[in-house]
Amino acid sequence: MVPELKEIPERYKGQNIDLMLIHLGGTTIPSPKVPLLMVTMDAKQGIELVRLIDPDLTIPIHYDDYDVFLSPLDDFKKAMQEAGLSDKVVYLDRKDQYKFAVK
Repeated sequence: MVPELKEIPERYKGQNIDLMLIHLGGTTIPSPKVPLLMVTMDAKQGIELVRLIDPDLTIPIHYDDYDVFLSPLDDFKKAMQEAGLSDKVVYLDRKDQYKFAVK
């Protein structure tokens, strides 16, 4: 979650955001044992971004691509459920496709 993301609602003020792909997993470098820098959002940051952007639908991606994750997808699923936002997210397995219509 970087400060520049807060510019998105201003930039698109008055416009609906249909779909957001969100990079999750809490990826850290150089490793989870020495987490000096987080380069993808953890569940807490992910839910913060969903609330900030307020898209119609969110699809989490890149949450299990590497072995340097600190925040599994289940953390995000739980946070979305607790926030009452479960109906605004689609979870895809590898090779799944999702078709959507642009409004």
